[in-house]
Amino acid sequence: MKVLSVQSRRNVKRKNIKKIKRNANIRNVITFCGLIIIVIIISILIGFVSMYLGFNLKLYNTLIVSKEKVIEFKPFIYNFKIWNKSLNYIKENEIELVLKKENISISIAYDKVPSYLNYNIVVDKQISSRDEFKGLKTIYIDLSNEMNRSTITNLSLDLKEKYFDNDYVDIYEHNTKTNQITLLKSRVSIKEGNINLSVYDKNKNDEENKRNYIIVYVPLVNIELSKDYIELKNSCIDKIGVKYIPENATNKVLKYTIQEDSVEVTEDFNIIAKKVGEYLLRVGIENENVEKEIKVKILEIANSIETNVDSVTLKVGNETTINAKILPETAVNNQLEWKSSNEKVAKVDQNGKVKGIAYGNCEIEIKTKEEPIISKKISVKVELKQNTSVVNNTYSNELPSQPTYIQGILIVNKKYGLPSNYNPGVNATALSAFNTMQAAAKNEGISLFIVSGFRSYSTQLGLYNRYVRQYGQAATDTFSAKAGHSEHQTGLAFDVNSVLDSFAQTKEGKWLAGNCYKYGFIIRYPENKQAITGYKYEPWHIRYLGVDIATKVYQSGLCLEEYLGI
Repeated sequence: MKVLSVQSRRNVKRKNIKKIKRNANIRNVITFCGLIIIVIIISILIGFVSMYLGFNLKLYNTLIVSKEKVIEFKPFIYNFKIWNKSLNYIKENEIELVLKKENISISIAYDKVPSYLNYNIVVDKQISSRDEFKGLKTIYIDLSNEMNRSTITNLSLDLKEKYFDNDYVDIYEHNTKTNQITLLKSRVSIKEGNINLSVYDKNKNDEENKRNYIIVYVPLVNIELSKDYIELKNSCIDKIGVKYIPENATNKVLKYTIQEDSVEVTEDFNIIAKKVGEYLLRVGIENENVEKEIKVKILEIANSIETNVDSVTLKVGNETTINAKILPETAVNNQLEWKSSNEKVAKVDQNGKVKGIAYGNCEIEIKTKEEPIISKKISVKVELKQNTSVVNNTYSNELPSQPTYIQGILIVNKKYGLPSNYNPGVNATALSAFNTMQAAAKNEGISLFIVSGFRSYSTQLGLYNRYVRQYGQAATDTFSAKAGHSEHQTGLAFDVNSVLDSFAQTKEGKWLAGNCYKYGFIIRYPENKQAITGYKYEPWHIRYLGVDIATKVYQSGLCLEEYLGI
């Protein structure tokens, strides 16, 4: 067993004492540090509680003191719960809360104020590196971390501190997910210093609402016009296309200068000619040093058509020429075209030669071939070669040996008769056409039937003489034909439903008048044509001509004598 010397024991004792002192010092340091940390934590908690209480007290006092419906409040913190009594007061009094921080204001409707205030909006002024705005000044509004975005009814950015060199800017939406930008508002005025944004769209989902905003002024470099020369007729319009370089330039407000009253320029850049002559139109952009020139030539146009007559009267088969010229004679649209309103009455060629075709009235329209169109109408009256009103009211002295056909149509009236032995019976084609018409009318709730069809010479003779004894010859000749002059003897004529004048006012009479031509028939003795046909209006008497001729006669508005010019 080893025995330490006295000196050795003393050395060990000294070492132990030093170790004890060192450990005591360490414990003291640790204790002190712990106390400091506790003090710091307590201070933070006290500060946090103080800020929380201070914020809420300030907000509540502001609400109570103010009597306004819109309260502007500048909170020094943006991440605290609002007292329920403040929330209730806001909702009960319908107060709009406007929170302001530096140059940003956000408006919150009374029914949207959140119980937990958490707004973190960052406004960054920067020189853009995006291709669309490379090297340009921009203001970037970052709401990426905005928890209460849906509660913001309006965000206002104060730009009173001049940042842009112009009075207008464009506002773009930036989709942070796709990195795509979309123009939201163009050419927004910042003269008053404020920009207002609605940062929440209730029609979009939460993901789509995660949008930031870019405010920028994109200067115009140049413009290109679709034309540098315009030639147009006076009072006419031409459109100029404009290409802006770059296409996303903020300022696209056109300005122009030209001699007064020479042209009118509309908002969408239509050029309206006002005064004949040659002019120089200067086109530029407001507040931009960009200008282009367009040469404008305005041509004289016609303003009237002068004719040697205002009306024409001629006989069937005769011709006359209307002379016409355009005024002023220097007009560029100096070619004319001629048209008759009814070629069944009169025709006209492109030299103004008018030919009478059939009795009646029409108009000849003369107008320019090219725009602007001006026109003039000449009234035309075509008379019969003979005094038809006398001839057709006077029976011929003798009956012919053969029926008379004019333009392929069998004609029977007071002038043209039939042989007494002409006895064809009912025409089978005419009867078949009537049956077809009768069936079509029935489908529309109209009942048609024949009350008198074919009559022989002898039958008509007895009927006519009986009427003469009863009414006298003069009266009889207005509604009944002498034997040999009755259309019923042709087998092509029918009296329908009733031989009373009142038939014209019935639904059957109206249907017959408006539809019989479709089946080859005409109302043989129309209203107001007695002077020509020789007979009074008979709405029940129809005559078969075939669909083609019946349609032409119907559309002409003429009676058969007028149509054929007899």
